[in-house]
Order: sequence, then structure tokens, then C-alpha cells
Amino acid sequence: MHDSGARPADTILTHRYRFTNQGTEPLEILDIEKSCGCTTATASAELVAPGEEGLVEVTLDLHGRHGPHEQTVTVLTNDPFRPAMTLYCQGFAERDLFVSKGGSSFTA
Repeated sequence: MHDSGARPADTILTHRYRFTNQGTEPLEILDIEKSCGCTTATASAELVAPGEEGLVEVTLDLHGRHGPHEQTVTVLTNDPFRPAMTLYCQGFAERDLFVSKGGSSFTA
């Protein structure tokens, strides 16, 4: 779980999830599924040798969003005991406040 906190609504967030292959065989990244089109995710390598570290980089584009957000990324692997890992991204996209009174407006 990564919480980005409150961010402006025009922000592009990136977070790297690091992991270590603690098995005795190479870990193969078979696919990465995203819960939303505003999210992209890439793995550092398709194969991670035993004892080696890999990472999955997740990018979330907040353009046009406002309020709380939670996205998931599911990493599918060849691990027979844990074939899927779900990564969670959450936060809050702040929106400019437009106030209009008597024909004039301003941004707060």
C-alpha cells in the first residue's frame, strides 16, 4: 500500500514497489493488470533470479480527477504459492476552488 496523501489535481504520481525473489527458481512476471486507464505499470525485468531484487513502477495521472482515489495493480507471476500480488495506491486529488460572487470570480 502506498498513500500519496493530498496532491494537486494536475499531478502525475510515480511510486516504485521493490521486492526480492525469496524462492529457489527464477520469478517470472507474466502480466500486470491495472484497475484504471489512468494508471500505468511496468516491471524492471520479466525474470528475477533467486535472491535478486526487482521492482514494479506504478504511475497514476490525476489530471481531471478530484477527491479520494484508490487504484490497484495486480502482478501475475509463475510463483505456484502466490501467483498474484496486488499493489494498492491511494491518496486525495485536490481541486481548485472557484468562487463567484456578483459577477466576479477567483481561484482559491
